[in-house]
Amino acid sequence: MPVNIQPILTLLETPGVTDVLVNGTLSCFVDCGGGLKPVEKPFADAAQLAESARWMIAQADRHLDFANPIADCVVSAGELGLSGSATFRVHAVLASASSPNTLISIRRHEPARLGVESFAGDRLELSIWLQQMIERRENFLISGATGAGKTTLLGSLMSLARGQRVIAVEEVSEISCENGHFITLQCRQANTEGKGEISLDRLVREALRMRPDRLLMGEIRGPELLTFLSALNTGHRGAGGTIHANNAAAVANRLATIGLQSGWSGRAVAASAAEAIDWVIHVERRGAERLVTEVSKLVLNRRGALELKPCAELHGLL
Repeated sequence: MPVNIQPILTLLETPGVTDVLVNGTLSCFVDCGGGLKPVEKPFADAAQLAESARWMIAQADRHLDFANPIADCVVSAGELGLSGSATFRVHAVLASASSPNTLISIRRHEPARLGVESFAGDRLELSIWLQQMIERRENFLISGATGAGKTTLLGSLMSLARGQRVIAVEEVSEISCENGHFITLQCRQANTEGKGEISLDRLVREALRMRPDRLLMGEIRGPELLTFLSALNTGHRGAGGTIHANNAAAVANRLATIGLQSGWSGRAVAASAAEAIDWVIHVERRGAERLVTEVSKLVLNRRGALELKPCAELHGLL
């Protein structure tokens, strides 16, 4: 372990910390549940910071160098030399043409996940509805901003599908699902020769050959959307995924944009998504809480475009 990794490990051990953001040798911020706050800079030397970034990424068998100056991975507390069973998503940008400073962004995930009841707050009817959605094997997307709790809610919902084989496809493994038969497939970056990459799209195809009872998608952002929708429209029920959006209504545009960028027409994406996805569940972070704020049905309007209609069963609760 590099001698100078300890300053950042000390920040990760801060009680209640969820995020640590190191902006070169200029500044550092942490979030302990109440929003980002500045703290003392852990590194005064740029070379020491870069060495620490490379070391953390290497713990997940990924590489960070001038040929690949950006890397993303998940490492365990033990791999970082920390006690406990937390995992950490580490994103690092080495000082290069992309940034004049080495940047490290770390999010801490505890194994004791928030349950569905936490996302429902004091709305018992909403908690029951979410559980029944899983029992009905309906397909859904969870939308929200960064840090809103999308991945946590996805894992909590799928933990209700006990005894079923759940396969998750992710860029980096973050989903925690306690149902007893959970498998995660993670992308692989290309090597220094530009070979060996394993994409999300390919992993979705491979997962479908592994007899999943339920298929999970980490953040949907590219051509894997089309493969995912095709799978749901050919008999794979009870699936879920996450997507970045400011509100539930914005999900329609996000899906259309991703589809167009991947070569599908807007009408084709709309028709496929409306057939495949039953619900869009939007989550927001409010202070230290993560709450479900919208539940909408994904439908086609008269013009053949996607539209979201609030769930009638939850009228008055959201």
